Amino acid sequence: MSVDVRATGAETAAEIVPRQIANAHTVFNLANTFILIWFAHPIARLATYFVKDKPEASEPVLKAKYLDEVLISTPSLAMDRVRMELGRMGERVVAMIQKSADVVLEGRESELAKLEALDEEIDALFDQIAHYLGKVSAQALSKTEAADLSLYLSTANVLENMGDRVENRMVAAGYEVARIQEEFSVETRQKMRELILSVVPVVENALRAMDSQDVKLAKSVRREKARMNVLVRDLQGHLQERLIESGGERVRIFGIESEIVESSKRLYDLSKRIARAVIERKKEADRK
Repeated sequence: MSVDVRATGAETAAEIVPRQIANAHTVFNLANTFILIWFAHPIARLATYFVKDKPEASEPVLKAKYLDEVLISTPSLAMDRVRMELGRMGERVVAMIQKSADVVLEGRESELAKLEALDEEIDALFDQIAHYLGKVSAQALSKTEAADLSLYLSTANVLENMGDRVENRMVAAGYEVARIQEEFSVETRQKMRELILSVVPVVENALRAMDSQDVKLAKSVRREKARMNVLVRDLQGHLQERLIESGGERVRIFGIESEIVESSKRLYDLSKRIARAVIERKKEADRK
């Protein structure tokens, strides 16, 4: 009986070749693992750099109360909701200024932190109002609605700037008062408190003028400049006299006092911007 050598060789090859391929594949995988294991951490870091996680949407610190997405397609109604939301924003700005009159001058750190929290709420409302107005602006607006949108966006921006001014300058001054542990004189405290609080009714009137588009009230805000200048000059003169009398020893506290004075002036100037926007809104309407 003869044996077919070719058949036997083919059968042997059929058994051996797959095994060799499998062995080679195993060796290849083991070699790759051995080599790449030392680079696993750098590769992971590189992948993390190029493939960013999608950030989770976070809830705002304070949610808008009146902004209704359903009303965006009806701009006149949407604008009225923005006006109401600006009222909430304005209330927080006024509260910040009022509280700063005592909290900043006394350097009460726990209360200063509350002022910072108020500014976060103001920032949150600004973001939501600006986003909402952006959607409204995409609608077909009448000239009146477009003018209102401009006025409300300008007001929101001014209020946000006011909150930032109190936090970044006046609250910072309050923390510095706490750090150096140096008190203001009774007279200085009274004069500075008077200046800060004098800004409050001006801001309130500017907001009322915006809310009702009352040009007469807006003009009264601008006329407050003379009274503010008198208060500022009187306080600056008092602070300079105190510095001279101390022989320069009050330089640190003088710097804090000057910052509070400048911030109060800036808050008044920002109030005038709201008043000016109301007046310009009326002029634009009259031209039409």
